[in-house]
Amino acid sequence: MILILLKFIFIFCIIKISRCLTLNAIANYMDGENQAFTLLINDFNNYAIKNNLDIKINFNLFTMENSTSITDFESTLESLLKKKTNKYDIYIYDGLYTERYGPYLYDLNSTLPKNHINMYDSDFIMENCIYKDKIVSLPVTLGYKVLYYNENLLNKYNKTVPETWDEFLATSKYIMDEEYKLNNLNFIPYNGFFDDSEEGMCSLYQYIYSFRKSPNSPFPEITSPEVVEALKMLKKIKNTISTDEKFMSNYDQTAATLSDGSGLFLNFWIWSVLSSTMPYKMANFPGREKGISGSTMCSFNIGIGNDIKIENKMAAIEAIKYITSLEVQKKYLKNFLINTAIYSLYNDTEVCSEVDCELFKNLQPINRPGSKTDNYLSYSQKFRDYIYNYLYGNKTVEEVLKKIDDITRIHKISIHPKESLTGFIFSISIIVISVAMFLSMIFLFLENYSPFFEFLTFDFWIINIIGAILILCSFFMSLSDITVIKCQLHTILISVGVLLNFIPVLYRLIVNFPEENLISTWTYKHGYLFSLIFIIFEMLIDGLLFINSYSVESNNINSINEGENYNICKINSLLGKLFVSLIVAYKIAIAISLLILVFIEWNISTTFNDLKFIVSAIYIDTLSIILIFIFNYVKMNSYISSFIINECIIIMMAVSNYVFLYGFRVIIGYFKKRNTKAEFVNKINQGFIESETNFTKSVSCNYHFATDSSISYKYSEYIIYNTNTNVNHNNNESNTFSNNNNKLLSP
Repeated sequence: MILILLKFIFIFCIIKISRCLTLNAIANYMDGENQAFTLLINDFNNYAIKNNLDIKINFNLFTMENSTSITDFESTLESLLKKKTNKYDIYIYDGLYTERYGPYLYDLNSTLPKNHINMYDSDFIMENCIYKDKIVSLPVTLGYKVLYYNENLLNKYNKTVPETWDEFLATSKYIMDEEYKLNNLNFIPYNGFFDDSEEGMCSLYQYIYSFRKSPNSPFPEITSPEVVEALKMLKKIKNTISTDEKFMSNYDQTAATLSDGSGLFLNFWIWSVLSSTMPYKMANFPGREKGISGSTMCSFNIGIGNDIKIENKMAAIEAIKYITSLEVQKKYLKNFLINTAIYSLYNDTEVCSEVDCELFKNLQPINRPGSKTDNYLSYSQKFRDYIYNYLYGNKTVEEVLKKIDDITRIHKISIHPKESLTGFIFSISIIVISVAMFLSMIFLFLENYSPFFEFLTFDFWIINIIGAILILCSFFMSLSDITVIKCQLHTILISVGVLLNFIPVLYRLIVNFPEENLISTWTYKHGYLFSLIFIIFEMLIDGLLFINSYSVESNNINSINEGENYNICKINSLLGKLFVSLIVAYKIAIAISLLILVFIEWNISTTFNDLKFIVSAIYIDTLSIILIFIFNYVKMNSYISSFIINECIIIMMAVSNYVFLYGFRVIIGYFKKRNTKAEFVNKINQGFIESETNFTKSVSCNYHFATDSSISYKYSEYIIYNTNTNVNHNNNESNTFSNNNNKLLSP
């Protein structure tokens, strides 16, 4: 009978075990002996057995002892999550990486009771556990760095715990000198803990934080006077009471110093294994002034993979609900095994009878800057390296802080001289050049200059000058913060400016075509409509740029080497590249048309000089566009160099168009000023006298010019004679008359 009963119990146990849902959890912790994760998991497994939950958690802990890739744990974890593998159900990770893992973790807010989540500090949850409005994890335990002080030594020399870094230095120096007099050469005034690991980053960040202006001030700007003062004081502390080697003490060395009691002040984490026999007690770090302190805080969060089976999710929810419950957190806090984020427990009488609640209440914690960059580990490494170049090397504090600032700062050009002298100088230059171009229109109204502006009519000259000014105005789209709309307007202003520069020229060359044709006739009669057609087409293709063309990207120089980050306009979409190509093709078509017409009309003596300058303007524009495209694909270490090169190219384009099409006429007119009215009347009279006998033949020829009310037969401004009874003498006389009439009859 007993055998049958035992057999029945055995079968029941086998069935029970087979029905048990097994979850797999993974975590990472440097010190495998001083972590509470294993205890918490085992505690839950016992709780599950007692309450018949049929859930069991297998725990895989990565530590320095059992893994050679402990520093790559974050990348390994992200890789597992991205692959949507079911290898692990529960993840315990550094809360610094919530933004990194958040997309792959389950939203606990949809399942956990509200009152459970509300136990935790809302600010803490917001900063460490939320990804895009989803609560993807809860804190299991917190880590804080504190100042350990040797109470025996302080009492021996009648000293108190320092509250400022000046007091800290004075106390340390005094006790060090006294201990060295006693031949205590193993004495360590301060361990520093500024090693070349993430521990060093924690030490540096909390130390700098302790130099902020007030307890409520945020972390100071990295190039601020507070940070400069902090680093100078840190180097002074190192040089006065320590050595490079001691200041670079690592985790194991500091733990050993805690154990043997050879140090006066130690920078270390709140340690659960701190023995009552050790001469150390914990306190807040000193600050720049009394009442100011700093303590690095790190959280270890627990979350659930988003791609596991639904039954595994529900089982994992039970585990998280238990591990993060008030009762369990209180139990482990009382036993110095965890530091909880349920801050109300630090007001619990039972807890405070075992734990120094005042210490926790007075801590001024600071998180590491995980949100500073997408690659925090790279940022942390560079941050430490640069500061250590000052602390242990010969670099100046200003130099290293500038390099740290360059890691994440998006540099920009400003019109304000205090922010950017380059931007201010260029802004003044652009404004002066634009105003000079605008004011130069006055020469169109001066009679003595009128012979030099016969190539175009008054209104077309105005359009031409406005085009050059618009190209210059594209500069202002490069100032301050770069946005998508600024990228679009930058391209549009240049494109429209170039169009307005050359459409009047194209009109003139078409009208001046040597042979009579319908296009020339229509263009002459509908000059404004001709221009409007080109402008409307320009507006249509420019408008396409507003359809998902540009994006703003950071030119992340610091991800590769030392340099300055700055935003650039980028076209990533195929559609955007197509639209820009269409705009460029449109300008190329206009340029080719101009060059063909210039070639055909090259031998017309009256416009020969004009054509040479037109060709020069086209060549400069072509070169400028090529250079713009080349430098668009070149990454430069200096944002100022990049800005100067790009803007100089655009200024060159605008100024060359203005000079070659309009400005040179003002210069020539200035040096060849004459009384054009008297000269004009004399030439007309002379022309009529010399060609009186040939006048009848001349007016019967085919004229390629447009007359006013007195001669209204053709449209061109120049006379081309095509008579069957050419006589060289007559032609010379007729040409003299034609040139004189050209000035009279130009539109």
